[in-house]
Amino acid sequence: YCNGLNNMYLDWETDEFIGLVQGCGTVCWTNTVIPVTSHKPILYLSYSAIDTLNMNTVSITDSTFVVTNLRTQKSIDVPFKGKNYIKGYPLFFINNLKLVGSQLTYDVDNESNQFITEQITIPIQPIMPK
Repeated sequence: YCNGLNNMYLDWETDEFIGLVQGCGTVCWTNTVIPVTSHKPILYLSYSAIDTLNMNTVSITDSTFVVTNLRTQKSIDVPFKGKNYIKGYPLFFINNLKLVGSQLTYDVDNESNQFITEQITIPIQPIMPK
């Protein structure tokens, strides 16, 4: 967690949720999601993208993307497509992460130190509300 709450600010909001972010450095941030109908926050450590239409977040781990639906709290692990390019902590090599519906798009630093765009179709149906 980042030190103190004095640097927390509103990141996004919908009719269902409010998203707050707090950061203290390049790879140090925490996201807190508060349901509008409840006072119990949902804490997400460092999600990197959100699709506010479907309420899916994307986090980056050492070996996968983790897509989590805020409504159901269900998650799915998605392996990196360009895994062979990533030579260190993935967050340092992945930029411009976007999630729209089931399409995850991102730029990854390849072996030639150039960013290439990759796209993955995510099987989001198992984590979506029924």
